[in-house]
Amino acid sequence: METVDAGDILDDGQTVGGNARLSYDSNGKTFGGSTTVAAKSGNFEALGYLRAAKGDDYKNGDGDVVPGTAANFESGLLKFAFDDQSQHRLEVSAQRINDSEMRPYRANIGEVVGRPAPLRLYDTQRNNYSIRYEDTRNMGYWDPEVVLGFSESLVNVPDPY
Repeated sequence: METVDAGDILDDGQTVGGNARLSYDSNGKTFGGSTTVAAKSGNFEALGYLRAAKGDDYKNGDGDVVPGTAANFESGLLKFAFDDQSQHRLEVSAQRINDSEMRPYRANIGEVVGRPAPLRLYDTQRNNYSIRYEDTRNMGYWDPEVVLGFSESLVNVPDPY
């Protein structure tokens, strides 16, 4: 996946900037907040992003509570880049997402007809790391880009399951 760059956050000529956001979802009584900070200096740029949300299970269109939908997560992203403005761009990024909440017993299957949908704690951590090189000249059919990535998902489900 490709994430935003400092250039997506900063206006032309701006060297430091960012934003902060607060949100509230009345359906699941979910509070959320995020902050983004970006900086550029010469050919170097950096971006940092943090987000967290905490709330209850939401209700469907009939007003019934949907078990296992509560929010309880944190995520963060760090991204550094070097761009010589003529030919080369190199990016290094790291992202982490933590989610620890009661979820359906089988996360990929909802309720099975005629059976209750039990919940269990899923304590999940996802990490993504990447290094990306791009030739920024965009010369017709020759537009090389190389991405090396590593991802891991750690899912802890307490015993005895």
